[in-house]
Amino acid sequence: MASETQFKGFGLTGEYRFHPGTEALRGFFIGPYLRFQHFDFTETSTFLSNAPRQDKAKLTTFGGGAVLGWQGIISGHFSIEPFVGVGYAGGKVDNLDDNQGTLDIRGGIVGLELRPGLSIGYAFGQSKE
Repeated sequence: MASETQFKGFGLTGEYRFHPGTEALRGFFIGPYLRFQHFDFTETSTFLSNAPRQDKAKLTTFGGGAVLGWQGIISGHFSIEPFVGVGYAGGKVDNLDDNQGTLDIRGGIVGLELRPGLSIGYAFGQSKE
């Protein structure tokens, strides 16, 4: 049996950062966030009879969480922001095929998620160092 899976979609994350006790855009921050995701899945399988079978599903999730991190400006214009956080997303899977397929999705899309990251950017304008 051969199989091919296609995964398409998008996610939107809104985050607000608090810089307690430090100047904005510098130092320690706390960032609560909300996230919406929508994905389309298509799996095409070919069995021994060479008759292809296609299973399709849609996944929509909504969730949120918080990150802790540090933000600094290097050389006057470059921003670096390591962070780590946790969140939770709940969602619904809609199976769209006639094959009575069941798609079970876990691991970072639905359920508890770990959110580590590193953002690197460029700060336009005059920096106070």
